[in-house]
Amino acid sequence: MQDMVADERCVAVYWLCTGTHEHDFAGVVATGRKFSARVMNFYYFNDAGKITNDVAAEGMIAILRAIGACDK
Repeated sequence: MQDMVADERCVAVYWLCTGTHEHDFAGVVATGRKFSARVMNFYYFNDAGKITNDVAAEGMIAILRAIGACDK
């Protein structure tokens, strides 16, 4: 985790995702490429403290580009 901020209903988490594309992912056969992407997630909670929604903003496109799943 790089950073986090929260209020009563939402937690925003900024984190670094790294890895190696060793298995099929998003329809792309393993390439062996390494990737690194900064990702932002927003977690929304109900009154019982349970996560009701997880919104990922940015990040996934960087991973898909790094493994060759989409154009840059």
